[in-house]
Amino acid sequence: MDTRRLGFALVVALLISVGLTSLFYVRVSRQQAAARPKTMRIVAAAATLQPGVPITADNLTDIDWPQSVHVEGTITKLA
Repeated sequence: MDTRRLGFALVVALLISVGLTSLFYVRVSRQQAAARPKTMRIVAAAATLQPGVPITADNLTDIDWPQSVHVEGTITKLA
């Protein structure tokens, strides 16, 4: 077999494999993005709080929380 034909066949095979790999990567990425749970921002303690310690803005932080897991008494705004 001619080395030019062999080289051409290898380049074509490489291009086809790169194209198919890219296609599968995009599809899997989209499926994973769609499967992520929806989240909302809620207020939570920034560190472990001891009983009797007053709660201040320094003790609180915003976190992402799944919308499907409802916790009674959730606060959504730091103010």
